[in-house]
Amino acid sequence: MTQDEFDAIKVKLSQFSLRTVDIAEAVLVEGLTQSEAAIKYQASRQSVCGIMKRVASAIEDVPNSWKKVEVWLPRHSRNTYWLWLTRLSDYIGRQRWTQ
Repeated sequence: MTQDEFDAIKVKLSQFSLRTVDIAEAVLVEGLTQSEAAIKYQASRQSVCGIMKRVASAIEDVPNSWKKVEVWLPRHSRNTYWLWLTRLSDYIGRQRWTQ
């Protein structure tokens, strides 16, 4: 991510501390690994990992109560899963706008 791109999304990071934003910038713009950012900012790798997850959620406008889910599926289940997921996503989208 370029500095200009990061500056453009900073408005979505206003809820975070300056240190958190600095850590995110180090990883996203400077290209530091999370381990390197942890050393630079004297933080644990786990806390930097948590920071990056929260920052990613904020950038993508994901509600804090939601959790990321990844799944490995056999090829024959993939289409059924995507159909179900698409319907669920459409339903959730409608619910968010009608409340």
